[in-house]
Amino acid sequence: MPVHVDKITKIKEMMKRGKRPPELLNTILKFLDFKNVEIELYNLLLKGSMTITQIEKELKVSERTVREYMKSLLEKEFIVRKVEAGKRLKYVYSALPPEEAWKKMKKEINKIMKEMSRIFEKATALI
Repeated sequence: MPVHVDKITKIKEMMKRGKRPPELLNTILKFLDFKNVEIELYNLLLKGSMTITQIEKELKVSERTVREYMKSLLEKEFIVRKVEAGKRLKYVYSALPPEEAWKKMKKEINKIMKEMSRIFEKATALI
């Protein structure tokens, strides 16, 4: 996963301007190569739990698109899925709280930094 200096600079500038945590969170998610739809879904679910049908209607995208990106967010562990009983069983999705999401992002950023250090050290050894 490439790290771009312009993205880091953008994050620093946002912090200096006193941007709110959700805006910073979105920028960092982009830095970690989250798709725009994934970020939009995550932010929507921060407002409250929803079903696939509710998400589909809210975002005005196909059910297939919602399911595709929900699967990705589930794999990245940024959302949780619970079974809810009603007339029939259904899945209800909710977002990981921002504090927990930040912990996951820090881990990923640290992993990227270690990999970059390893690559840099290997490259400088060849000089």
